[in-house]
Amino acid sequence: MQLPRGRFERFVRGATIRSSLTELVEKKFTGCCSGILGDNEGELIFEKGEIILAESLKSTGSDFLSELFSNQEGSVTVELSQYNDSQIKLAKEFNSKFSIKSEDFKSAYLPFCQDSHTKTETPVKTKKAEAKTGSASEGLKKEPSISAPADTDQKSDEDEPSDEEMILSLNEAEIESITKDFRTGAVDLLKRIHLDHLIKNEKTGGKKE
Repeated sequence: MQLPRGRFERFVRGATIRSSLTELVEKKFTGCCSGILGDNEGELIFEKGEIILAESLKSTGSDFLSELFSNQEGSVTVELSQYNDSQIKLAKEFNSKFSIKSEDFKSAYLPFCQDSHTKTETPVKTKKAEAKTGSASEGLKKEPSISAPADTDQKSDEDEPSDEEMILSLNEAEIESITKDFRTGAVDLLKRIHLDHLIKNEKTGGKKE
């Protein structure tokens, strides 16, 4: 084919014919896909996701398209170049004998597309279903162990009196005893660290010399 030079987009290596063509169709690609496609070396011209021109060393047009769609797992090594509207128009004018009608492309691509989705989506759905089932079963197993400690903690908090309630429940004798014990402990501590001169004399009310 006599084709204009488009704007380089990227190289694609190691992908399958199925994944490559499906991506270009779904992204509404407009441009040239040239290189090795399965067992053939050729060129495909896309316009808004539809293949409008096709040529290989062995076949052209719809014949080349049929060969591609029958070899979905074939590997590709191709270069992608984008075309603008003017370049697409030139490609059509100079390569009319390689053209593919829109209805021919759609009739050939539809079974290819359905077969492609069947192969790629079924394992994904199965994995999602397994993941959901696993999550649900784990949730049921964990539920009793989560709720039981929560109830236990709530009961223990309710039964245990607060610090304020404990202070209010003390009588004068208990308060005096606690105060005395505190003073005795403070005196002993000051003596140990040689600060007993700070202790007030109970009789004189002054500091001990």
